[in-house]
Amino acid sequence: MQTLAEIIKEYRSEHNLSLREFSNLCGVSHTYIDKIEKNRDPRNGKAVEPTLDMLEKMSFGLNLTLKELLTKLGKIQPNTQQDDELLKKVNSKEDNEVNELINRLASLDSDDKNAIKKMIDNAYYKAVNTKKE
Repeated sequence: MQTLAEIIKEYRSEHNLSLREFSNLCGVSHTYIDKIEKNRDPRNGKAVEPTLDMLEKMSFGLNLTLKELLTKLGKIQPNTQQDDELLKKVNSKEDNEVNELINRLASLDSDDKNAIKKMIDNAYYKAVNTKKE
């Protein structure tokens, strides 16, 4: 497990990038990258804790996915082969269920399709609005 400062410094060194060049790749200010590399904010002396949005921007500059960066930082565990197989099974089952529903809908006339679409829309909006409350 590496720190974000170590990952950035190593990447910049390997690619011969200045602080400003790397910050331009990320779309983040060079002063913010400097704070990350020094692991402290000079205004208050505290460690810098980047937001998920900032980590995503830096992952782009590091040519990594956000998931890869979070794994390197030890924030998430890498998928095991067992995890990958389970995800494939779940996705496959969901895909099959969706395809089955699509096939059923395809056999209906347009009035029935529209009625079902309205029911789905109503259920969707009800679910979304319930989650917000």
